[in-house]
Amino acid sequence: MSANTIIHNKKEYKTECIWRKSKKHIIKDINDNDFEFPVHNIHIWGNKNSFVDKLKIINEFLDKKKKYEKASKDCLICKKKNITTKSYYYKNYMWEDGLVHYIDFHNIEPTHSFKQFIFHEKLEKNKLEMVLSRKLKEDTIYVEITKNQLLILDALMEHGGKDKKYGSDEIKRYSEHAGLLDFHKYELAKIIVAGNTLRVDAGDDEIYMPLMEDMDEYEYIFHTHPPTPKPGGRAEEGILYEFPSIGDILHFIDNHNSGNVIGSLVICAEGLYNIRKKEQGKEDIKINEDGLYKQYNKISRQANNKAIEKYGVNFTNNKFYKEISQDTSFIESINNVLNKFDLHIDYYPRKKDEVNNKWYIDNVFLSFRKNK
Repeated sequence: MSANTIIHNKKEYKTECIWRKSKKHIIKDINDNDFEFPVHNIHIWGNKNSFVDKLKIINEFLDKKKKYEKASKDCLICKKKNITTKSYYYKNYMWEDGLVHYIDFHNIEPTHSFKQFIFHEKLEKNKLEMVLSRKLKEDTIYVEITKNQLLILDALMEHGGKDKKYGSDEIKRYSEHAGLLDFHKYELAKIIVAGNTLRVDAGDDEIYMPLMEDMDEYEYIFHTHPPTPKPGGRAEEGILYEFPSIGDILHFIDNHNSGNVIGSLVICAEGLYNIRKKEQGKEDIKINEDGLYKQYNKISRQANNKAIEKYGVNFTNNKFYKEISQDTSFIESINNVLNKFDLHIDYYPRKKDEVNNKWYIDNVFLSFRKNK
């Protein structure tokens, strides 16, 4: 997806998801670049729901201020009538209210610069309060972790999983790495990595687990699920997706309730998971731990079993990244259970860098708040 540039009322705007009328109808912008034609995307991209929520807030804000021009367009993909009724010209961007439909129903992903603009846009509080829905009590602040910063976490994951390199001469194990993300003025300032990796997980004696103190003082914590030794390497053991474990989830709940933790990131072969409270806020997560334990273990086993039935245990790395990691249906089934406990796992599948043929985790936007 690329942005185009237009002149409107003598001002230059970057357009977002403004399409040509048909595949054959070629239109160029002021820089002689073609306008694109939309294509349905079967894959859901990370931050989709959060982005739509924030976009709707800004659209409603502009509606209240009468900062739009009337329009009338049908969907170019599914032919639904009148998905677009307004065009917005705001700051340096131009988009239409029909963009919500293209994202919601066709998984169209906006440009990175527009995502940054929407996530970082701060509206006047007194005006904002008049247009917020009952569901959205306040304008959420978002922080961004860039692709290059995520490559550091990726390197830790790969380091812990290529071969069994930790332990005594007699016993070698893979290793998870863990750490803390330190933000300053809403930007990631430090990645603090734990140095103590001596504990063995009671549920998996193949992997060393990290120990860290003062985790609950930070907004985001992270740990890796290493490939053992390749993507999907434990499929024969019934584990195709490295979903967060029930231990990871209970660990997040403890640190959220006792401190400032907003989310717990899990970096793994298929991408990035973020364990968080479903309804964002500082309130404690109050659950029946036994009920959560039983239901989560059951659904995560079922999800992996169904995934293995679908994809098998013998596959190339390319198939793993191109098909398996892009399939969000299994994490959605898990979230259907977690949501009942006021919990949610955001999933960010990897993307392919067409230049170097590598699969990476793209920039992510995480909700942020002031400490308790």
